[in-house]
Amino acid sequence: MIIQNKQIDFLKTITWFDVFNYPLQQNEIKTNFDLNNNVNNIQLEKGLYCLKDRGNLIDLRGKKEIIAKKLWEKINFWKWIFQITPFIKMVAVCNTLAFNNPDENSDIDLFIVTQNNRLFISRTILTFLTSIFGLRRHGQKTEKRFCLSFWITENALNLENIQIKNNDPYLAFWCKTLKPIINKDNIYQKFLEINQRWIGENDPCPCYNYPNKYFRPKKEFSIQDKKLISKCSVLYSLFSMLNSILCHWQLARCQIKMRNLNQNASVIVSKNMLKFHNVDMREFYKNKWLDIINLYKESKT
Repeated sequence: MIIQNKQIDFLKTITWFDVFNYPLQQNEIKTNFDLNNNVNNIQLEKGLYCLKDRGNLIDLRGKKEIIAKKLWEKINFWKWIFQITPFIKMVAVCNTLAFNNPDENSDIDLFIVTQNNRLFISRTILTFLTSIFGLRRHGQKTEKRFCLSFWITENALNLENIQIKNNDPYLAFWCKTLKPIINKDNIYQKFLEINQRWIGENDPCPCYNYPNKYFRPKKEFSIQDKKLISKCSVLYSLFSMLNSILCHWQLARCQIKMRNLNQNASVIVSKNMLKFHNVDMREFYKNKWLDIINLYKESKT
């Protein structure tokens, strides 16, 4: 029974990554039984595991690794922009680049956490900085640009309530593959602790090692805004008022844009969270993953 459960976990892991056309290296899988002799319909080729008849993914992964490396070089080069933007507590790379699976047209998706009551100031400043350097994704300009589409404040770290119904494997996977490039006051660790329970219940790939490849944490430097503001009540009040004004203005604009979105969009607009995804793929990924697993089960009967 233990072996069978491990087989199921291994199958879930391989099929999950098959949804994203991504085979796994042996060192990316954690297990202690002989995979080669105990799991049907899975092949090992050139040190990579994938479903049988999906060997074309082997060479594709190598090409994606090259693309990912170039994008990470860009992130490391421009990291200073996020470091000098005040009130930001965490910036993390997410989605396909977070597990080194971008294509030639990919952008750089970011998940950003700010201090409480400072989201809209930070968003305004970072949008301005990335715009003047031609780094921000907008309109038809998307390739290799930063996508600033998901913001929360540090009192909104729990993402359990934004799950899709009947479990959300992609959101759990998304949380566990985040690669923080800015991490002040251990916000990343707090984020994982707060979301640990429901992530564990929804994790689609229990045999995956979740490596931090290409993540190069360095000593942080930033404007010491928190210490400065704490010593000056006038400055604190000024930033609070400015954030409130920007919040009112930006939320009004967001509400107008939301009227033109289709039913597949995933948009959340509040004082503590801004999430703009015109197409929500989570249900699609979940159903495709379950369909592949069911095909495997049927082939064994």
